[in-house]
Amino acid sequence: MLLPRIPMRSDSRRIASGPMCGHIGIPGHEVQRKNRLPLHRQYRFDKPGVYEARYTRLNGLPGPPDSQPIFRTAWTRIEILPAQPGAPVAPPQDIGELLSDYLPGILGFPDDAHLRLFTEYLYHADDRVREYTSRGLAFWSDDEINRRLTDLLHTRGPSNFVAEWTFRTPGTVDFILPHCGRTTPC
Repeated sequence: MLLPRIPMRSDSRRIASGPMCGHIGIPGHEVQRKNRLPLHRQYRFDKPGVYEARYTRLNGLPGPPDSQPIFRTAWTRIEILPAQPGAPVAPPQDIGELLSDYLPGILGFPDDAHLRLFTEYLYHADDRVREYTSRGLAFWSDDEINRRLTDLLHTRGPSNFVAEWTFRTPGTVDFILPHCGRTTPC
């Protein structure tokens, strides 16, 4: 049985399929992730069990759904084990590690706890981390995001990405204006 793809909206603020797989080019922070394909960014593996995956490369041009692929691998067996409770992992300080492994890993768990963890990076000192986080919000629904960002506005104030999101949501502008100048220029 084929798994459906994770439904995601694509617009100027959000990602459609995410950053590059295996390599993120940040000068001074190059990180290679060989032999890894972040399937959890396209499909939900929320139940332990045996799955099979294969890579298919299409010609990149729109066409009929039955068009012939350029390349297709054999099916590869993947066993998803039950989650094991463990101690929280400290986030890496290296920007390359953060963007190529840690944050993409969070996207595999689109629940409230991981949204809370993920959205903290909307306040990160590095613009690239804030941008990645903003675009990664596509893994959650608008309702979940609006609730979380409203909470962040009340507890931390606006950041450039929090303000951008909330300015397009009715009722949040009145809350943002008193914060102008405290944590971000308006």
